[in-house]
Amino acid sequence: HEYVNGVELRKTSYVMPWAIYTIPLSSIRDNLPSGELTRDGLELIADTIDGMIRS
Repeated sequence: HEYVNGVELRKTSYVMPWAIYTIPLSSIRDNLPSGELTRDGLELIADTIDGMIRS
């Protein structure tokens, strides 16, 4: 996918969806890349979290 590469979310992952909006990567480490999550990327994360909760 053009909006995510090499990322895998499993049921045992610790995902905090609110952190996507509240904790910018640049506040954690200055040398990390920054950018925006596309709508398709957001939907992919939402679908993955939904699948983790329902399974």
